[in-house]
Amino acid sequence: MTDAGIICWREKYCFEFWRPLSGVREDPRPCHADPFWFSLGAPETNRNEISFKPPFPAYPSGHATFGAAAFQIARLLYKHGSSVDIASNTADNISFSFVSDELNGKSRDLREPYDPNRHIEDQIGTVRTRVERRFGSLWEAIWENAISRIWLGVHWRFDAFAAEDVLVPRSTGDVAPYKLLEDGTTATKIRTGMRPTPPDQQPDGRHRCGVVSTTSALTGSGQSSSDFEEV
Repeated sequence: MTDAGIICWREKYCFEFWRPLSGVREDPRPCHADPFWFSLGAPETNRNEISFKPPFPAYPSGHATFGAAAFQIARLLYKHGSSVDIASNTADNISFSFVSDELNGKSRDLREPYDPNRHIEDQIGTVRTRVERRFGSLWEAIWENAISRIWLGVHWRFDAFAAEDVLVPRSTGDVAPYKLLEDGTTATKIRTGMRPTPPDQQPDGRHRCGVVSTTSALTGSGQSSSDFEEV
């Protein structure tokens, strides 16, 4: 996860792509801008402070990066430590249930400053509902973790994936179509109904950081990222 974070933050300051809070408010096109738009942000659990809105570039998503690294390590542990057959870029059958600390039936939205001398259940605030989530696979958790920040308004939908993972390679300058998955849907429409971001609105900034791949920059070698898919 540390290595993934190093790569992610290098890319963030390569592209320096603004967050929705800035982008939506400051879009120079009057028909698109909304100067009063406000994102939810990551909720302050068991505190009464303002929800966290990340003060660093949007693309790529750190939340998606850390989550993918953690779950992929778990997938590889099962792959190499048991008879589970898991390809590096396909779904698995490792299902699990999960209760978040955010929604555990105890955490709450406080209406007064947190008092360290009182148990959380004695703090004044609204108790959040306990929600148990069931995931059919670790792969599903990677996906949902990646897009979760869209709903909070702190990420764009393209922050959570690399173009080579979802676009069909083209030898011409035409717009590349999105890859079809086994069920016939495109990568950006899995359970979301989201539409692809127009090419002229997608992040661009590689010219500011040269053409060295992020993996090569981290390792000091000439290998491509595919050489390290199981590290």
